[in-house]
Amino acid sequence: MEPFGTEHIRELFQKARKDARKKCLDDVRSNMGINRHWIMFEYRTWFIDSLLKYLDESNYSNTPCWSFEELEKALIDAGIPDSVIDSDPPSYLIVDVFYDTIQFCYDSCGRSILYHGFEYEVNGWGPDTVKLVKLIYDNTLDTDLRPYADACLVECMQEEIRQNIIEATGRGIIQDKFKDTDLQITDAVAQKDIFSCTINTSWSKLDISANLQELQDQIDEILMEKNKYDQMMSVLESDFD
Repeated sequence: MEPFGTEHIRELFQKARKDARKKCLDDVRSNMGINRHWIMFEYRTWFIDSLLKYLDESNYSNTPCWSFEELEKALIDAGIPDSVIDSDPPSYLIVDVFYDTIQFCYDSCGRSILYHGFEYEVNGWGPDTVKLVKLIYDNTLDTDLRPYADACLVECMQEEIRQNIIEATGRGIIQDKFKDTDLQITDAVAQKDIFSCTINTSWSKLDISANLQELQDQIDEILMEKNKYDQMMSVLESDFD
């Protein structure tokens, strides 16, 4: 398959949409208040991340090692406006892609690309680099991604409801298990079907993290250990008496 030919680009976009959808769903937490602004930011971030990973994953030893001057010229020749490029050879070159920046770096550790805190290690940059940046620049406006992001939004809102139910169920299990104990539940959240919280009691601060099936067993184990400790302390106190 020809790199960045019509079929290759179709596959890259298909994979990027699939990756963005999965990442957005994985990021959903209970009671987070999902909206169109959140989904657009998240979807776009993960969509671009998936495309940039192509350069990382397809890294090969004979990748051209263009200078920043050569890379900048090639980007401009490809149609990237000079006004969105900032460079300081030999350290970095930055492309402002509307709402984001893609930064090409070169230091003692080698060459890499930075985006949203992610780092993609590459052997160099050449024609494929330019083609990918041009692809991102031309296809990641809100108007390009909105239909896919809106479809993902519906799924994420449904997932948030599901995580809300998991959180409520987790709280209920804890209240039932500790029904004879004064407690306070803080930092409660459900994400990816895992319920997490901190239980504050008069005798301990407990950090809980488990799926609903394991939650009851985890609490039972904690209470069992507490009972053993209480019994041991009772024996020690009676010995002293």
